[in-house]
Amino acid sequence: MKLEISQWLNSNQDYPAGVALYDRYGDNQVLKQLFAHGEYSYSRRKLVAALELLLEQEPAAPEPLAGVSATAPKSVDPNIRQQMRPLLDERTMLHNRLGLYQELNLSQEEMKHIAFRMLELTRQLAPLYQQTIPVVPAPAIVDFNQLSGLEQLKKLSNLRSLRTKIKKKPERAHELPAIEAQIHQLEHLINIK
Repeated sequence: MKLEISQWLNSNQDYPAGVALYDRYGDNQVLKQLFAHGEYSYSRRKLVAALELLLEQEPAAPEPLAGVSATAPKSVDPNIRQQMRPLLDERTMLHNRLGLYQELNLSQEEMKHIAFRMLELTRQLAPLYQQTIPVVPAPAIVDFNQLSGLEQLKKLSNLRSLRTKIKKKPERAHELPAIEAQIHQLEHLINIK
């Protein structure tokens, strides 16, 4: 595989031969569709970049990080990902076509149709994205009496920083009451000493 790709990259880079290589070794369906539409400056650049990326990829899977479980359960239902994939692929393909409007000689009406289809796909994807947001359990109740004074101050500082970050992210608002309770508990504990 690497020999064929490097030979193509070092040769005159015949577009159909490069597309055949990517069809054989590449796995991105959107790029395969883009390359099938014919040779344009954009698609040629993407083909070269995709083949260079394939050349850099290691054939063996990377080893899992220490301390991280390789069999950790995924919180997102695979059916949701399967529903999202064709919508995302189509939207990406349409976005690429819209970017090539001059080379494809698209009329204003065709571009408008593509843009409205992209909006429709985005509306269909929005509820699916909402289902992929992981549910984060509330922090466990901690006995701060076991911590030293310095550790309590550090924990209080970290919780205040976390509170500030959470306030800026509405999707994490459900975590705020537990963080506030821990901050209040620590402030009360520190003031007593």
